[in-house]
Amino acid sequence: MKFLKPIFLVAITLFFFGSCQKELTYENGISLGSLKKSNVSGQCLPATIVGIFKKDSVLTNLNYVDVQVDVTIAGTFDINTDTVNGYSFHKTGNVGSGTNTIRLYPSGKPLAVGTNTFTVTYGASTCSFDITVVSATTGAAIFTLGGAPGNCTTFAPAGTYAVGTALTAGNSVSFDVLVATAGTWSITTAANTSGFSFSGSGVFTNTGTQTVTLTGSGNPTTPGPNSFTPTAGASTCSFIINVTGTTPAQYSLTGGPAPGTCTGASVSGTYVSGTALNAGDTVVLAVNVTGLGYYQITTNTANNISFSKTGQFTQLGPQTVTLTGTGNPNNTAVTSASFTASGVGVATASCIFTVNLTLPAGPPNTDYIPQTVGTNWSDRLVGGTAADTIFTLVTPRTTVQGTPAQTYQVFTFTDNTGTYDSTYHRKGAGKYYEYIYGSLGLDNPINKEVMLLDSTLAALSTWTINLGPNSAGGGTVLILNVKVNAQIMQKGASATIAGTTYNNIIKVTFTYLVNIGAGDTAIAAEDFWYAKGKGLVYDKQYDLPLPSTTIVERETTRAQVY
Repeated sequence: MKFLKPIFLVAITLFFFGSCQKELTYENGISLGSLKKSNVSGQCLPATIVGIFKKDSVLTNLNYVDVQVDVTIAGTFDINTDTVNGYSFHKTGNVGSGTNTIRLYPSGKPLAVGTNTFTVTYGASTCSFDITVVSATTGAAIFTLGGAPGNCTTFAPAGTYAVGTALTAGNSVSFDVLVATAGTWSITTAANTSGFSFSGSGVFTNTGTQTVTLTGSGNPTTPGPNSFTPTAGASTCSFIINVTGTTPAQYSLTGGPAPGTCTGASVSGTYVSGTALNAGDTVVLAVNVTGLGYYQITTNTANNISFSKTGQFTQLGPQTVTLTGTGNPNNTAVTSASFTASGVGVATASCIFTVNLTLPAGPPNTDYIPQTVGTNWSDRLVGGTAADTIFTLVTPRTTVQGTPAQTYQVFTFTDNTGTYDSTYHRKGAGKYYEYIYGSLGLDNPINKEVMLLDSTLAALSTWTINLGPNSAGGGTVLILNVKVNAQIMQKGASATIAGTTYNNIIKVTFTYLVNIGAGDTAIAAEDFWYAKGKGLVYDKQYDLPLPSTTIVERETTRAQVY
């Protein structure tokens, strides 16, 4: 949940009946976008289903479904389906802006023969696709390739193909086949020296002309036209894939003077000693391209991990490149590692970025506001839906603020519209602090540290937060002082929130007061419930005096604490 920052803004807004809009700090976080689908039927368009789904057969990564998403804000994603007939599909990772093909992998096994309809969920967007499950005894189909022995009929490629760029889920080809007997099918292209190939499998439930889709794999090595010959029994046809050439691009890594810090480098993922890196462990670097062509950016190896990316620049000017990490951090004494990125054809030889490393999971977290990197929560309005859910993440980023200077952990928040916000937190000796930056809806910035909670205090203990003078409405309202009276109402409490029971809860009430010349006036209050080892699990805002005309309640629906 968002702690003090947006809450105080609500209080000020309630008092002045204004329409102040808080400023947002945009941070890397959850991606925003929508699934591509039919506006009429809701079917995922396109949805490529690969593999043979048989009753009582455990599904593997040879079975998958490709769907497409239009991403407006790059970031992490978590796409899944419901469970139907004993199995489901899921994928998490990072995604860039634009149209992306996401490959969903299955878990479970089909329990019965028939057609299963799955609903895919990505944020607030959904679409559906159908899977046909056949009997374990279903035989192979009899069919011929369209256009055989010439060019494959209605051939259509998808994706881009460049030397040195590994094929992804977005690389596929489709063409027609003529089915004489329904059943299972499998098609592969004949091996060649181009470094990549295509294959696919599935079930034909009808006879006649059908369209098949083969997905690509490998890494193109040969520029120009590459010929492929898929085979089905004695039937063959052919198609051409054009691969862009090997001319090195001309570009510079943004940062300097070399080897200076990589300007705007953004590191994503969680780097834990003893845990192998995955596709979500990346760094985004800024480059300036002055000549189109092939690029390869790599780093040194530090603490047994490194980063790299190979591809093709197809446009000039400033842009970003996402390098993917590989390896397994192996030194528990290392807390950070520096990497020097360099590239083929690059004008500025190198730049440096740093990755923060964490130790393996140790004893359970006992903080009331956990601040371990990777810790995350989801919360929503009480009785609400996914549409009003906010995702909170403790990021690897830190910031130094205040006098005397303090180092704060950056928390980011993302709502269902993709709007990002952030707050700064630190802890010490059982006390939890937030650095209030920005104006919070007032005319002038606060820029001050406040104490959210002192877990060492007894029940009914109090403290006061003085935020000082300010004004509102562009100076139309002079505020002599803004103040928050805090009190611990209960310790060691238990409560069930959104179906989860939490123990060792400290309940705190904040009362918001302003002085505009007639003494302190209480304008709103808020109840915070902090669960030990879990964080903020419940939050109720209400205006004063009571009985309140405005009450907003939020509840934590999921807590993942490290």
